Amino acid sequence: MKRLEEAGIITRYAAVLDGRKLGLRAFAYVHVSLTDHAEATVRTFSDFVAEDDQVIECASITGDADFVLKVAARDPEGLEAFIMKRILRLGVVRNANTNFILRQTKVGGALPIPDSDDG
Repeated sequence: MKRLEEAGIITRYAAVLDGRKLGLRAFAYVHVSLTDHAEATVRTFSDFVAEDDQVIECASITGDADFVLKVAARDPEGLEAFIMKRILRLGVVRNANTNFILRQTKVGGALPIPDSDDG
């Protein structure tokens, strides 16, 4: 473990929490399209994502949207409030398309370690 830490392969440790026991019963993927790709626009959005605890994950993606967020809330109304009062009021989001997660069939954070012949 020490060698993996020193090599930078292990970047941090985290506890896996049970969202239901924390009262989080609504999760969604929010596909976000920005109004433009100016540096200030991207910075505003990135700063928001970095500081907001409801955003569990964020990735820049290909396709129709610019980013996909995984968002947690206590209930569907909490997700609606997050989208309507937080995301869309940033002033840099053109569109937000939401997919509610009905049931998570696999949740994990472990990355596969490729075999040396996997390339």
